[in-house]
Amino acid sequence: MKRWILSVCLLCLCASPLSACGQAGRPEAVTVIRYALWNQNQLGFMQRLAQMFERRHPGLKIQLEVTPPSQYFTNLETGVIGGGAPDIFTMNEANFLKYAEHHILLPLNRFVGEAGPNLADFMDVALSPFVIDGRLYALPKDAATVGLWYNKQLFRQAHLAFPDASWDWARLREAARRLTDPRRGIYGIAAPVADQTGFYNTILQSGGTILSADRRSSGFATASARAGLQFWLDLLKDRSSPTLEQMSDTAPLSLFEAGRLAMLYEGSWRAADFSANAYTRQHMDVTVLPHGKTRAVVVSATAMAINAATRYPQLAWEFIKFVDAQQAAQISRQTDLFLPVHKHLLTRWVKANQQFHLQAFVDELPNAAPYPFSRNTAAWLDLQNSILSNVWANRISLSVGTLQLAEQMNQILQEERQIS
Repeated sequence: MKRWILSVCLLCLCASPLSACGQAGRPEAVTVIRYALWNQNQLGFMQRLAQMFERRHPGLKIQLEVTPPSQYFTNLETGVIGGGAPDIFTMNEANFLKYAEHHILLPLNRFVGEAGPNLADFMDVALSPFVIDGRLYALPKDAATVGLWYNKQLFRQAHLAFPDASWDWARLREAARRLTDPRRGIYGIAAPVADQTGFYNTILQSGGTILSADRRSSGFATASARAGLQFWLDLLKDRSSPTLEQMSDTAPLSLFEAGRLAMLYEGSWRAADFSANAYTRQHMDVTVLPHGKTRAVVVSATAMAINAATRYPQLAWEFIKFVDAQQAAQISRQTDLFLPVHKHLLTRWVKANQQFHLQAFVDELPNAAPYPFSRNTAAWLDLQNSILSNVWANRISLSVGTLQLAEQMNQILQEERQIS
């Protein structure tokens, strides 16, 4: 009898939601939403948002999983194949089609229609790459573009006016010559084999393309594309840039931060690094890219996608929607300085980060083009970098290299269509 009474008492205690038994004996189950990302600089910001979201959703845990960029998509593919991929993952243009067309990404249209974000407020250059036949497969989170960063101290020492929107390629080339001082180990600019921050922009500025609009053929064999590549080879020829060997020993970014480069084509995302460095914060600034035949710049975007196999699609979407809404509320607290994808936030982004002339990146957006991609971008990217490295090193001519690249890219693009 005493044992029965004790059991009833224990049962009553356990029935109370605040009972010790309920907390220690049978802890309530926690729903875990896993979110994969690669940007370590965004981790602190995303942790704050995750904690805010968890407070609004008791019993829910947002588990952030950060993987270095070089390993991110390898790990993600392994997770997808093994059935252990996260519920939400970061996506970019280069890998998007492969995941979307293999039904790994959940279409978001039905969620957006339920009081979701206003898609008309997103920059089209950031949104359109993640749409197929009217279906949205990932919601853009932030964007990045490229500007001409320069060292004000070196310009003053050379008695040159700072670069501005009036500059064209010829003006930059002449300034790079005048800024170069081999005795001091100072170079006017760096001309590495760089696509997003380099020759993609100049190919577009010369009227060329990297891929055709239907992604069926390469644009590298055209005279316009060769002109965009020749721009960089001329800088090497002038010895206004460190040699390939020198840039292999010390990366252009490191040379710039050390005050040994006067100019550098680099991304908007570098503003965070330059702001954190006492030397670059004092001596560096940025302006729009010098123009060729026309103005153009490549914009890349990262987006949040939902795993089609997730058990929690609605919760995953609620978190994505929450992150999107908080981009506005938290804009002054972000430390990575990526461009916001919402058009109405661009002015606020510039005002919140006034240590550099970041308006330059906004001014470039009317001339922006999305980062080029196809179903198997990685295959021809490796080819592109290999062949153009030989061109840069004078192992093959520009005309031979671009013809080789175009032919082999076209083969890859044809194989993509056959597989699909």
